[in-house]
Amino acid sequence: MAASLNMAASVLSGSRLAASRALRNVVHQGVRLADSFSREVVDDIFACALKKQTGVSLKYMLDFGSKPIERQLVLSAQFLHNELPVRLSHRVAELENLPYGLSAKPHVLKVRDWYVESFRELRGFPKVKDAGDELQFTRLLQHIYRRHTNVVPVMAMGVAELKRELSQSIDLDDLPDIHQFLDGFYLSRIGIRMLIGQHIALHEPPRENHIGLIDTRCSPAGVCQDAIDDARSICMREKGSAPDVTVYGDPSFTFPYVPSHLHHMVFELVKNSLRAVHDRFDDHDHDPPPIRLVVAEGEEDITIKVSDEGGGIPRSGLPRMWTYLYTTAKSPLEEMEQTAAAAEGSDGPSVLAGYGYGLPISRLYARYFGGDLSIISMEGYGTDAYLHLNRLGNPPNRASASLMATSCSALLAANTEAWHDATHHPFLEACQNGSIQTAQFDAWLVQDGKFAREFARCLGALLTKAPSSSIDLLLGGACALHDELHWFASLSAERGLPTDAAPHPTCQRYTQFMEDCSKQPYAVHAVVFWAIERAYNESWSKHTPGMAEPYRTYAQRWGFEGFSTYVGQLEALADEALVAASSAERDQAASLFRQVCELEREFWAMAYSAQ
Repeated sequence: MAASLNMAASVLSGSRLAASRALRNVVHQGVRLADSFSREVVDDIFACALKKQTGVSLKYMLDFGSKPIERQLVLSAQFLHNELPVRLSHRVAELENLPYGLSAKPHVLKVRDWYVESFRELRGFPKVKDAGDELQFTRLLQHIYRRHTNVVPVMAMGVAELKRELSQSIDLDDLPDIHQFLDGFYLSRIGIRMLIGQHIALHEPPRENHIGLIDTRCSPAGVCQDAIDDARSICMREKGSAPDVTVYGDPSFTFPYVPSHLHHMVFELVKNSLRAVHDRFDDHDHDPPPIRLVVAEGEEDITIKVSDEGGGIPRSGLPRMWTYLYTTAKSPLEEMEQTAAAAEGSDGPSVLAGYGYGLPISRLYARYFGGDLSIISMEGYGTDAYLHLNRLGNPPNRASASLMATSCSALLAANTEAWHDATHHPFLEACQNGSIQTAQFDAWLVQDGKFAREFARCLGALLTKAPSSSIDLLLGGACALHDELHWFASLSAERGLPTDAAPHPTCQRYTQFMEDCSKQPYAVHAVVFWAIERAYNESWSKHTPGMAEPYRTYAQRWGFEGFSTYVGQLEALADEALVAASSAERDQAASLFRQVCELEREFWAMAYSAQ
C-alpha cells in the first residue's frame, strides 16, 4: 500500500489528473471473495449479479398491501425470495471491485460480508409455498434487516480511511467514481430496506391510514413539525440553545408517503440550518432570526422549502455539498472507530453535524420515489433548500421511471402460481418416474412437432422487428430450431408417428395465439417469445434429474445448460425492449404472458389425456 501511494504522490507532482488515473488502476491485495467463501457461493453471487433488478413503485406497494390477506403475503414473500438475492449480489459484486483499494478496507469488507451472509441465507431458504413458510421467511427478513442497520456508518468509516490515505496525494472530492458508487450503493440500500420493511410492517398490528410503512394520509406539515422538534432538541443538547423554526402550510393537507423518509430529509435540512444560524448569531445580543419552513401543494409535486439566514455558502462550495464526507463540522467518525459500539448501534451518530452524509443521502431518499432536493445559497445572507416530493399517481418522471419498469422477472414474480402450473404437470412427472404411456408421449411428440413449425414463423416475424444488436442471437436460435425440426422428423419416422395427423384443437389455439402475437409491437412479441422458450426449457430441466430412459435422453435435449443460457439471453433482450415500451405495451405483455402460462398448461393436459 505504501509503495502504491508513494508512486501516486510522485506522479502528482507532474499532473493531478495523472495521479487520479494512476490511483484508479492500482490493484490492492485485499481479501477477495474467493479467499473467504466457497467457490459455489462466489459463482452463485456473480451469476445472480448478471440478472436485472425488478423495480417496485410506491403505487404498487399501496395497491398490493391494501388487503394483506394470507395469499398476498405469500406472493410478497415469493417475490422477495427471488428479488433480494439479485439486489444483494449486485452490491457484493460492486464492493468486490472498488477502485483505489477501497474494497480492501476492513470496514468495507465487513459490509461486504454482511451482504454475502444475507445472500447465502436467502438462497438457502426453501421456496415459499404457504403461510407457514411465509412466517419463517419473515423472521429471516427481520434478522437480515437488523444485520444491515449499520451499513451507512461502517461504510463511512471505510471511505474516511481512504480519504485520510489519499489526503497527501489527491483530494477525495476529485474522485467522482467513488461518489457515483456511493450514490448507487446507498440508493439500492434504501430500496432493499423499503422492500423488507414494507413486508415486515404488513405483519404488525394495523395502524390507522397505514399500509405497511406508507401513511395514506401523511401530513407533511405534521411530519415536518416532528422533525423540527427532534432537530432543535439535538441543537439544544449540543449548543445550549436553538433558533426558532416557523412552519407555514396547511396542517390538514395529506398525501400518501413514507413518513420515516420525509422525517429523515426534513430533519437533515433543519439540522443544518439550526447549526448555521446558531453559529452566526452566537455572539449577538439579540435573538437569531427564525428559520422558515414552507409546505406548498402543487399539481405535480409537494414542495418543502427550508430558508435560513445562517450566512450562506460560497458558490464554489455548493458542488461539494453533494459529495460524501465533506463537512464544515468536526467529524464523529474517528470517535466511532474507537468505540466498539460503532458496529452495534444505530444507523449513525445522533449528532448535530459532522457526519458528511446528510445532504447526499437525503437527496437519494427524495429521488427514490421520483422527487429531488436542491440547494440555493446567497453567501453573506443565507440558504434555501427545496425538497420536491413526487405526488403519487402522477405520470412518472425520468427519475422514477426506472423504479416502475416492468421486467420478465417481475412477470414471473407476479404470476408464480400460473407459472408453476405451466411448468409442472402430471405428464412431466409421469415422464420422470417412467409411468408415462407410449400413446401419451407420442401424442405430445406429434403435436409438439406441429407447434415447432409454427413457432419458427413466430421467430421469423420477431427477426423482422428486432434491433440489429439482437439479430445474431435470434439467428442462432433459428439455426437451432431448424435442427430441431429435422430431429422431430427423424424421431417421427423412427417411432412410426403419423406425420399427416390433424392438429389438436389445443395446438391450434396455441399456434393461432402465436400468429396473433407476431402482429404485436416488438416488446410484446419479445416477451411472448421468451416466455414460450423459458416454459419449454424449465419444464424439462426441472424434471430431468432421476428421469427414466428413454425420456431422459429427450429431456436432456430440451433442458440442457446451453438452451438455458439462450433463454437467459432472450430474457435480457425482452427486458431491454420493455424499458423503452409504452405502459400500454407493458400491460399487453403482462396479459399475453398469462395466456402463455394457460396455453402451456393446456398443452400438457392435452397429451396426458391421450389414449
